[in-house]
Amino acid sequence: DSDCQILLDADRAVLGSSADDYDRYAGAIREEYAWVSESDSHTGRRRMLDSFLGRKRLYYTDALLGQREQMARVNLCRETDARTCAGRASG
Repeated sequence: DSDCQILLDADRAVLGSSADDYDRYAGAIREEYAWVSESDSHTGRRRMLDSFLGRKRLYYTDALLGQREQMARVNLCRETDARTCAGRASG
């Protein structure tokens, strides 16, 4: 429903933030899961980011779709590996 979509978009809004803000967020996620090995963390995070990148759209609401979708894809591609994201950053 629309309330759930708004909540999910609010949670994902950081994905479409500036590169510096996104990098701080990604670093904080790694700190939060410091107990997970570097290898397992990289594998799990990569799997999650790839699943986001495989979606037709990251945001449910038209507002965030228009405001943050493109930057979110750029950030996700940048974090995963730009070489594997050719053509995926635009959606």
